[in-house]
Amino acid sequence: MLAERARAYFWEYRYLNYFLVLGTQRVLDWLASLPAPTTVGAFDTFWQPLIPSAEQRRTILSVLESHNLIFFRGELIEVSPKGREYIQWRGPLPNLPPPQAP
Repeated sequence: MLAERARAYFWEYRYLNYFLVLGTQRVLDWLASLPAPTTVGAFDTFWQPLIPSAEQRRTILSVLESHNLIFFRGELIEVSPKGREYIQWRGPLPNLPPPQAP
């Protein structure tokens, strides 16, 4: 049973590596690096210069939530245990500079 569960996580995490674009993975890493959960407003303030579209920022959060990598507690955004496990499984992202706002 444990081997099947591990295999299922392996394939799900491989899918996430393929599905989640680098920017979305960077957002997940940023959220996980914070010492405490952050608010949606603070998220918007931080990422607005790099992701000017409010709709795109909402989509990123929605994708992360739909895969149970984050969850919302009121206005707070928290990285789920699954999200932290995925980050650990995936390892560090390439050390590329973040995208610049136009």
